[in-house]
Amino acid sequence: MAVKTSLVGLSLTGLVALRDALEAGIIAGVVRGTSYTIAGRSFSFPTLESMVSTIHEANYAIGLLSGTTSMNVRANFNPAIGRGSR
Repeated sequence: MAVKTSLVGLSLTGLVALRDALEAGIIAGVVRGTSYTIAGRSFSFPTLESMVSTIHEANYAIGLLSGTTSMNVRANFNPAIGRGSR
């Protein structure tokens, strides 16, 4: 699974709080479902897949902060491959 980096740069405290909330959301989603209606108002919650994906992203960002994960960036300057400089 490719990990996005949109959470990279958040504080460790914020990332851990987000991950904990997502884990609670997964449990709640299993119990209550992903949508419901009360008094004519509809409520929906993130899908299980999107919450799991965001947990992976949070774990990646936490790993970068703690030093257990590294970010490899490769430059491509070959226009024949694509996305290179011309």
